[in-house]
Amino acid sequence: MEIYRISCYVMFVMMLISGVLLIVFPRLRHRENFYMKMLNNLNVGFFSGLMVSFSVALVSYFYARENFLSALFQQSRYIYLSLEDIESELQKSSSKSPALVNLKAISAPSEAIRNDAKSINFLAFSPFFRNSEMALQVKTLQVLYAKFEKYPTFFTRMEFLQSERIAAQNNYDTTALNTIDGQIASFSANLRKEVKEDMTTLHSFIGKLKEENSDRYIPWENFKAVSIAKEPEK
Repeated sequence: MEIYRISCYVMFVMMLISGVLLIVFPRLRHRENFYMKMLNNLNVGFFSGLMVSFSVALVSYFYARENFLSALFQQSRYIYLSLEDIESELQKSSSKSPALVNLKAISAPSEAIRNDAKSINFLAFSPFFRNSEMALQVKTLQVLYAKFEKYPTFFTRMEFLQSERIAAQNNYDTTALNTIDGQIASFSANLRKEVKEDMTTLHSFIGKLKEENSDRYIPWENFKAVSIAKEPEK
């Protein structure tokens, strides 16, 4: 996308220069001179070629931009569904006991999030206007996706606390057990809050892109069914 964007800029500037020359040449004092006519004819051909090149570069740019946004749109939805699974599991544990967080149930979606996040190359996105709404939103997602790549490590702390809880339970250390339960409850609550914030950011992007391209992306309500259908049988 970067090469097409730069090509558009270069072609546009050269078209302006060539266009100015097309206006200036017929008004020159020696316009009937053989060499001046030849230069003018060359410039006409040059201008026509620039128009074609500019059109090709512009179409190629928007094609690459659409491919990038489409991939980001789909991966963001898959990540959103994985976040939903994690949030649901954390909610179940909070309604019972934070110490009973099922790490195995969280491990699979967190790994899926990391793999989906790694599939997007944000360096490929090169907007014409760096401060446009879409460019700023993609920049926000870039930071979020960098975080998603480290998602499985977020649960290492929870795994450590649960192992500490088992040790305290085996030693019948009530004081340590209560302390660890409090730490697990606090960590689980903060993690759930963070997951919800990530889901909100993703949902905002998905909704914005869906609104702008309603005919290109499958409806949100149909996406989960399609995602489930694509999952390999266990």
